[in-house]
Amino acid sequence: MPETQLGRDEIEAVLKRAELVRVAFVSEVPYVITLGCTYLDGCLVGITSPGRKSELAAQDSRVGFQVDTSLSDGVYEWESVHGEGRFSIREPEERVLAQLQRAFPDPPEWFVADRSSSFQDGTARTYRIEPVTLYGVRSGA
Repeated sequence: MPETQLGRDEIEAVLKRAELVRVAFVSEVPYVITLGCTYLDGCLVGITSPGRKSELAAQDSRVGFQVDTSLSDGVYEWESVHGEGRFSIREPEERVLAQLQRAFPDPPEWFVADRSSSFQDGTARTYRIEPVTLYGVRSGA
């Protein structure tokens, strides 16, 4: 079955199921990272800490991003959403943290310890990708 374009509701459904987002930052040297995410208020959001992405976002908040989901075992049936948007890093937002806890209720102990220390030392932040354009494709199924 060929690839088909997703409609707005289908794109939103993929974004609501997203757990990982690949983010490409605008810079002289290509920089792509993968971040854990959830979908809230029309944006992809998650927890992060200061680093190269913070520096790049401060220089230019424009990003490209992509999420996908497999519809079956293997590589033949999937849905993918990609687009352009604005990346921002903020002080920890309670609504984002609550949404992440609902989306990922049982994080591994190492993650809890790592994030606890980043909240205690004040380096934890939340990030937000506000989509400007969205495209969606389904392959197979």
